Amino acid sequence: MSGGLQTFADFFRIDGDLVQAAAEAPANAQDQRSSSMRLRAVIAAMPESQKTAS
Repeated sequence: MSGGLQTFADFFRIDGDLVQAAAEAPANAQDQRSSSMRLRAVIAAMPESQKTAS
């Protein structure tokens, strides 16, 4: 567990194993799909010149 997570667990008196497990848990797949879909919609709505500008 990183130092920051250990400090968090110590400060809130939470079992370090629980904090570590929560940090490693995969994000909700539905949230990832929704976020990805929104990002695709925003990019699709952008003018081509903005998408290809460097």
